[in-house]
Amino acid sequence: MEEKEQLNNLATHLESLLNQRKTWVYEIKAYSNCVEVTFDWDYDYWWFAITPNKDGGFTVEDEYYTEKFDTIQQVVDYLVEKDDDNTR
Repeated sequence: MEEKEQLNNLATHLESLLNQRKTWVYEIKAYSNCVEVTFDWDYDYWWFAITPNKDGGFTVEDEYYTEKFDTIQQVVDYLVEKDDDNTR
């Protein structure tokens, strides 16, 4: 239960940071082992699964790539960059 609460807190925090960057997020959900972020790009939904690592960092996966980051701010920067790339 504690892990689920931590994921919910992470999802809420991530949503807040993305909103500050004016990145339009369709939905953020917390699951048993990850946070899923979904964007709406050209009416085609895209997702990123964010998994907290034991070392305190984060792994971000989509259907093509897996990236590792040390901080949630680096995750936000990566998602904003992907959003910018896909909305051009």
